[in-house]
Amino acid sequence: MAGADRRIGFPGWELAMGVGASLELVGTLKETDLGFVLFLDGGGFWVLDFPGRPDVYLGKYLRVRGRQLGFNLLEVAEVDFLDLRLV
Repeated sequence: MAGADRRIGFPGWELAMGVGASLELVGTLKETDLGFVLFLDGGGFWVLDFPGRPDVYLGKYLRVRGRQLGFNLLEVAEVDFLDLRLV
Protein backbone atom coordinates (compact mmCIF):
# COMPACT_ATOMS: atom_id res chain seq x y z
CA MET A 1 0.00 0.00 0.00
CA ALA A 2 2.14 2.78 -1.30
CA GLY A 3 1.61 6.07 0.47
CA ALA A 4 -0.51 4.53 3.21
CA ASP A 5 -0.35 6.12 6.64
CA ARG A 6 1.40 3.44 8.70
CA ARG A 7 1.18 5.23 12.04
CA ILE A 8 -0.43 3.31 14.86
CA GLY A 9 -3.48 5.18 16.02
CA PHE A 10 -4.59 8.60 14.91
CA PRO A 11 -4.90 12.01 16.56
CA GLY A 12 -7.22 11.59 19.51
CA TRP A 13 -7.14 7.76 19.50
CA GLU A 14 -6.73 7.68 23.28
CA LEU A 15 -10.04 9.50 23.72
CA ALA A 16 -11.77 7.31 21.14
CA MET A 17 -10.56 4.14 22.88
CA GLY A 18 -11.57 5.39 26.33
CA VAL A 19 -7.98 5.52 27.56
CA GLY A 20 -7.90 6.96 31.05
CA ALA A 21 -11.52 6.08 31.80
CA SER A 22 -12.34 4.61 35.20
CA LEU A 23 -13.96 1.21 34.81
CA GLU A 24 -15.59 -1.44 36.98
CA LEU A 25 -15.57 -4.96 35.54
CA VAL A 26 -16.97 -8.27 36.80
CA GLY A 27 -15.69 -11.68 35.75
CA THR A 28 -13.37 -14.60 36.42
CA LEU A 29 -9.59 -14.20 36.49
CA LYS A 30 -7.39 -16.65 34.58
CA GLU A 31 -3.73 -16.70 33.59
CA THR A 32 -3.19 -16.98 29.81
CA ASP A 33 -0.45 -16.33 27.27
CA LEU A 34 -1.57 -12.68 27.39
CA GLY A 35 -1.01 -12.52 31.15
CA PHE A 36 -3.73 -12.17 33.76
CA VAL A 37 -7.08 -11.94 31.98
CA LEU A 38 -10.53 -11.18 33.37
CA PHE A 39 -13.19 -13.08 31.39
CA LEU A 40 -16.47 -11.18 31.55
CA ASP A 41 -19.88 -12.79 32.07
CA GLY A 42 -21.37 -11.45 28.85
CA GLY A 43 -18.35 -12.41 26.76
CA GLY A 44 -15.13 -10.65 26.04
CA PHE A 45 -12.09 -10.19 28.21
CA TRP A 46 -9.73 -7.61 29.67
CA VAL A 47 -6.00 -7.99 30.23
CA LEU A 48 -5.22 -6.75 33.76
CA ASP A 49 -2.10 -4.90 34.86
CA PHE A 50 -1.74 -5.81 38.55
CA PRO A 51 0.75 -4.28 40.97
CA GLY A 52 2.37 -7.65 41.78
CA ARG A 53 1.24 -11.25 41.21
CA PRO A 54 -2.48 -11.79 41.74
CA ASP A 55 -2.24 -15.54 42.40
CA VAL A 56 -4.78 -15.32 45.24
CA TYR A 57 -7.41 -14.14 42.71
CA LEU A 58 -6.89 -16.85 40.04
CA GLY A 59 -10.05 -18.77 39.21
CA LYS A 60 -12.15 -16.47 41.40
CA TYR A 61 -15.19 -14.39 40.52
CA LEU A 62 -14.19 -10.74 41.01
CA ARG A 63 -15.18 -7.10 40.75
CA VAL A 64 -12.19 -5.14 39.47
CA ARG A 65 -11.88 -1.35 39.41
CA GLY A 66 -9.19 0.53 37.58
CA ARG A 67 -8.15 2.81 34.74
CA GLN A 68 -8.21 1.86 31.07
CA LEU A 69 -4.72 1.93 29.54
CA GLY A 70 -5.57 0.65 26.06
CA PHE A 71 -8.17 -1.18 24.00
CA ASN A 72 -8.72 -3.98 26.53
CA LEU A 73 -5.97 -3.26 29.07
CA LEU A 74 -6.88 -2.19 32.60
CA GLU A 75 -4.54 -0.89 35.31
CA VAL A 76 -5.98 -2.44 38.48
CA ALA A 77 -6.64 -0.18 41.47
CA GLU A 78 -9.01 -2.31 43.55
CA VAL A 79 -10.26 -5.93 43.61
CA ASP A 80 -13.22 -7.44 45.48
CA PHE A 81 -14.18 -11.10 45.71
CA LEU A 82 -17.83 -11.66 44.72
CA ASP A 83 -20.08 -14.36 46.09
CA LEU A 84 -21.61 -16.30 43.19
CA ARG A 85 -24.63 -17.14 45.32
CA LEU A 86 -25.60 -13.45 45.33
CA VAL A 87 -25.26 -12.93 41.58
